[in-house]
Parts: sequence; C-alpha cells; structure tokens
Amino acid sequence: MVDEFHHADAKTYRNLLNHFEPTFLLGLTATPERTDQADIISLCDNNLVFERNLVHGINAQLLAPFQYNGINDRYVDYDEIPWRNGKFDPYALENAFASRKRAEHVLHHWKEKRQLRTLGFCISKRHADYMAEVFTEAGVRAAAVYSNSELRRNEALRLLAAGDLDILFSVDLFNEGTDLPAIDTVLMIRPTESKILFLQQLGRGLRRHKEKKHLVVIDFIGNHESFLTKLITLHGAHSYRQVSDQIKTGKMILPNGCFANYDPEVIDFLDRMVRSQKATMVDEYQSLKSMLGYRPTATEFYHYISETGTDFNKVRSQNSSWLGLLAQVKDLTPSESEVNRIHGQFLLNGIEKAAMSKCFKMILLDAFLELDGFLNPPSTEKLAEKSWHLLKRRPVLYQSELPAKQQSMSADEKGWHSYWKGNPIKAFSEGKDTLFEVREGNFTFKEAVRSEHKDQLYQFVQELVELRLEQYCVRKGLRPDISLAE
Repeated sequence: MVDEFHHADAKTYRNLLNHFEPTFLLGLTATPERTDQADIISLCDNNLVFERNLVHGINAQLLAPFQYNGINDRYVDYDEIPWRNGKFDPYALENAFASRKRAEHVLHHWKEKRQLRTLGFCISKRHADYMAEVFTEAGVRAAAVYSNSELRRNEALRLLAAGDLDILFSVDLFNEGTDLPAIDTVLMIRPTESKILFLQQLGRGLRRHKEKKHLVVIDFIGNHESFLTKLITLHGAHSYRQVSDQIKTGKMILPNGCFANYDPEVIDFLDRMVRSQKATMVDEYQSLKSMLGYRPTATEFYHYISETGTDFNKVRSQNSSWLGLLAQVKDLTPSESEVNRIHGQFLLNGIEKAAMSKCFKMILLDAFLELDGFLNPPSTEKLAEKSWHLLKRRPVLYQSELPAKQQSMSADEKGWHSYWKGNPIKAFSEGKDTLFEVREGNFTFKEAVRSEHKDQLYQFVQELVELRLEQYCVRKGLRPDISLAE
C-alpha cells in the first residue's frame, strides 16, 4: 500500500514501485487527478477498485452542498496578459489585479452573496495585502495571510473561526491538507489553471459544520480559455459543448442540493469558445492542454478525443505520430526532439503502430524498461520472469489473456520461459524489420542508445506502452470492475 499516490510519478516513488514485485499494488489518494504529467492509475496497474470523489461525498451528506456563482471578471482583459507554459505571467497578473475597479467589483459581489466566514484565494502576497486593504477600508474585518506574513496562519484561522474576521485572503497556504469546517464562503479571485487546484480550493469549504447549510462559491471567470477548466470540472463534462448544453437546457450534472449560476457574459464567452473549436488534432490538443494546465499524456489525449468519437489514428494521419503532434505544437524540449529524431521510427512502428492480437508486446516492453534494458540487455529468462510479475499485477489481463495452463505456471518455470519466448519475444526479435534481437541469450535493442538519452527514451516508451495497453483494454472490453465503489 502506497499513500499519497498522486505524487507517484516522482522519481523517489518510481524507484520504490520498481523495486517491489507485489501480488497486488494498492495506491491511496484523495486526489486521483494527475500531477507532474503522469497517469497515476496506470502506475497502479490500472486497478481502480474503489473511488470516492467530491460528488460521492456530497451525495452521501458527508460534505456540504455548494452554490456556485460564476462572475464575469470584467475589469481584467486576460488577452493582454502573457501566457507561457500553461500559466499567466505572474508579474503582469499582479499589476492587472492591483486595480481599484476590479477590487470594488469583487467587493460588491462578495457583499451580495457571502455568508459568515470567507476564505479568499489570491495570486500573490501583494495581491492578498491589496485586497485586505480595500475590504478593510470598506468596513469589512479582513486580513491577509501567507508565508512570513505578520499574521500567522494558526492565529488567522482562529480569528476566522471565532467570527472575529469576516474574510481571510490567502496565498498558497490552504489549497490542501487544511481542515476548515467553519468556512462557509470561498472567494476565488485568481486564475486556477489546474483541475486539481480548483478542486482543492473548492474542498476547503465543503466540510460540514453545525452553522453551515451550504457553501457559497464566488468565482471570477475571465476571458481566457483556461478559466473554462473550472466549468468542465464542476459539471463533470469533457468538453465546452457539454457544459454549454447543460447550462442552456437547465439540466446541470451537479451533486445533490448544488446549484450553479453564471453571468450572461460568462455564458457568451463559453458559447464563443464552443464555436471556435476546430476538428484538427492540434486544436484539440491545445484545448485539452489548456484545460489541464500541463502537457497531456497520449493516454489522456486518447480518452479526450474518444469522448467526441474521434479515432486516435487521426493523430497519425494529420501529424505522423503522437510525438509528431507534440513537435507540431512545440511541446518537445531540445533533448526530447533529439531522442525523437534518432528513435522516432522505433517509437512509431515498434509501439504506436504495433499490431496487437494480445497485450503481450506491451507487457514485454514494460518489463524491458523495468530491467533497464536499453543499457543493460536482460536475459530472456529475466525478461520472462519480470513480464509474469507485471501481467500478474493486472488481474483482468492475466485471466483473460493467458490460457489456463499458463495461468498455473510460476514466474521462474521453464515452461513459462518457453511460452514467453514463443510470443512475444519471438515476434519482437525475428524478421528483417525488427528492432530487437536475442544476442547470446539476452534480449537486445539494436539501435545504439546514448546514456544521456536513456531516461528520455524510457519515458517516451512508457507513455506509448500505457497508451497501447489502454487502447487494447478498451477495444477488448477489459476495463477493471469497479462495482465495489457502489
């Protein structure tokens, strides 16, 4: 069992996961969305056996329902603020937010909709101090708290809980890991490019409390595509069109007792984004990246376009390959581009386009990676044994892909080694176009891999292996049974 599994793509976690060979790997997290560009469910062998998110918590009356207000952030033109690497320029944001009109616009809507105790999320220390000053001048009991602020965190929370403060403006202190049951109003006055960050901020006010019937959320939506990530997350949607349809029909997919209201300008902006969406893979990719706040994995993009009925093969017809798409949108670093130039044909033909009547080829490559095969070619015995463990950790695939005779074998049996040599080792290492060979009993990659390229090649192979396994499971109807969650 590995706790805090949403950090599992960090190198320390990867080393831990690669060290053990568990019969079953259980990852525990309250935040199952990805961080650090990793599909964490795949790190747990795609074994999703139990899931409880905010919707489940609210429906079970373990969390408070919310009333969400999407307010037009009319005094900031986000088109004029530089956007780099999935984020707004922080200095330009600070200057834009230090506007009296914008602060008074926030104050007006807060006074109109707030309850007793408010937590406000700001972009910087300067922004938090400025908002606290404007609110205080208006007769509101307000304060700012952040790392090294004059008012310390625990004292600020005590004052707010006791009712001695009306609103507390914070910077990166209360996104996660803080228990604030008395908070009944959340004020979001900063961009939130990440779905995870949005859910963490929303979650700060969802704890039940004797004086709270519901949480009021006051969120300021700007004229930039990144703000719509919140709406997609809130409505459990996969596209702008789905959110727009929910709002227009009044059939919003929200937890029990929850409501959402939007300024007309926000709805108009959403409609413009729906009309501007195009069918090219580059446009689809840019939309997903904007929603997530980071570079999507191939698996994430596959699921995203599948929601609209688009075949992943369209990536290759328009951009030659998944990495070709990343190159087209300039999302490859110089090092990644170099690895793709040298090994791109292997990544495309050997993985992305590899024929798969069973899942064995991808399991073999996964085992090859774990054995550091690019620089240290493993023996076919070690490769077969590691493959057995990886397959065993995916019980759905193990039971559906292996004949009964092989299911009764152990990892170190000669019979298992012989079976695995027949398929997939033979399929990967025999024939004129294969990129592997069995040399002196070792499964060897034919292309020379420079030591400085090994880690990057590893990551590319891993990403494409995860994609192909997911595509295969979907095609075969082999998704894990998560009925226990109900």
